[in-house]
Amino acid sequence: MDEGEPAPINNLRFEDLEHNDLSYSILNEEAESYWIVCYDVNKTNMAAFDEKILPFAKEMRKKGINVYCMVGTSNSEFDKKAAEYMDVVRADGVPLKTMIRSNPGIIKVKKGVILDKKHYRAL
Repeated sequence: MDEGEPAPINNLRFEDLEHNDLSYSILNEEAESYWIVCYDVNKTNMAAFDEKILPFAKEMRKKGINVYCMVGTSNSEFDKKAAEYMDVVRADGVPLKTMIRSNPGIIKVKKGVILDKKHYRAL
C-alpha cells in the first residue's frame, strides 16, 4: 500500500501575544507537550475550559510538562485566564480546526508529531 506524500503545512505559524514567531521552537520541542486548541475562543465551551482544561493544564505544569493554549482568536479576558497555567499562542484558526474539531481540544505532541488527540469530554 502506497502511503502517498504528506500534506505540506504552509500556513501554520505560532506566535506569542507579542507577535514573536514561536513556530520552530514549538514544532521541534524534544519533550512531549500538550496543545490546548481553542480555534475560536468566542465559541469555546468555557464551562469545559474552566472545569476540565484548566485543572489538567495545572497538573501538567506541576509535572514539568509544557502546555500551550493555541488560539485562533483571542481576547484579553480569555488570554489572562489561560496564561495562569499555559503559554498562550496565536495561530490561524483554520489549521487549528483541522487538527481537532473539539473546542477546546487536547493534543499531545512531541517534535511536531501528534501522539494523541482528545475531546475535552475525555478528561
